[in-house]
Amino acid sequence: MPNPTHVRLAATATRLIALHGRPMQLLESTGGSDPFNPVETETTQDFIGVATRFSINEIDGSTIQSSDRKYLLDAVIEPTTAHRLRDGESDYSIVNVDQVAPGETSIIYKVQARL
Repeated sequence: MPNPTHVRLAATATRLIALHGRPMQLLESTGGSDPFNPVETETTQDFIGVATRFSINEIDGSTIQSSDRKYLLDAVIEPTTAHRLRDGESDYSIVNVDQVAPGETSIIYKVQARL
């Protein structure tokens, strides 16, 4: 059974991200099964996310670059490195996804995205 405190934290995170975030999309491309006629289709998932930057202490120049963005997503949507993230007119590759989940309950996802 999920911890009630963690469930409340997840609800608070969802509320705050909805309040302070903006509309974004996760994009996923899938290729056709015919290697001679590959047809790529793209599916999108709409969500609200918060865009921020990495702190100077987090940037090491290789794993986290100065141009990377950090996005906070509530646990309603589960991003992976196979997705791309669309924020306004920019599409970012997802480099890393950190799930914040004490116990059984996912609270948020921290996404590292790169142009």
